[in-house]
Amino acid sequence: MEPPLAHARRGCIPWNGLLLAVPLITFWKLLTTVKPTIESVPINAAEGTDVLLLVHSVTGDLLGYSWYRGERVENNQIIASHRIDYSTSTTGLAHSGRETIYPNGSLLFQNVTQHDTGYYTLFMIKNDLQTESLAAQLRVYPVLRTPVITSNNSNPMEQDTVVLTCGPETQNASHRWWVNDQSLPNSTRLELSEDNRTLTLFHVTRNDTGPYMCETWNPVSVSRSDPFTLNVIFDSTQGGSSGLSGGAIAGIVIGVLAGVALIAPLVDFLYMR
Repeated sequence: MEPPLAHARRGCIPWNGLLLAVPLITFWKLLTTVKPTIESVPINAAEGTDVLLLVHSVTGDLLGYSWYRGERVENNQIIASHRIDYSTSTTGLAHSGRETIYPNGSLLFQNVTQHDTGYYTLFMIKNDLQTESLAAQLRVYPVLRTPVITSNNSNPMEQDTVVLTCGPETQNASHRWWVNDQSLPNSTRLELSEDNRTLTLFHVTRNDTGPYMCETWNPVSVSRSDPFTLNVIFDSTQGGSSGLSGGAIAGIVIGVLAGVALIAPLVDFLYMR
């Protein structure tokens, strides 16, 4: 007669074995479902440098790759293709002569320009003829030149409005301003344009001479202008140096005239004597 547990031992897996097998199966499924990814190296490229669209986690069941310019797979936008089983590469209509495709699917751009900025699509064909595509973005920025500050009025009179402009205008660049080597103070007499390229000074005084500097920057470079100084001219006709108002000056003039009128008879009398 068989022991009561003999049948269970012969045809079933112990519970502790099942519990161990479940995590292993889950881990194996995670490994087999890892998706390929694309990394831009570097993420932001300076014009004139090299950029690699690096492909990660490629499976071994692929027949080949193709790279396209843009986010769609179109024959007239193909850059290059690679056939894995024959280890051969071919170029397409969108190839500029600066791209190189590697056996792992990565694509190298040499001496990139701002025209290269945009999306690119990797098209993969598996051995069972199933396909998969991935998109990647390439970002190229110019190396910025030294900016120059220009003014609509380099010799303003006090109380004039002056507009300073940081040039040249450059796409995808940001701007900052300094005065006396410090960031701009909060003032109702200072106003920045929406893109920060233009600084307007209202009712300038002799304390607004500067110097002023502007800075342009993007993800790959920073450049600052030479100092710019305003020559604010004092208008003496406004009576600013005396500190007297127009009414006070008029009172003084009237007093002088009255004094002259009183003194004139006395001078006549002394002359007659």
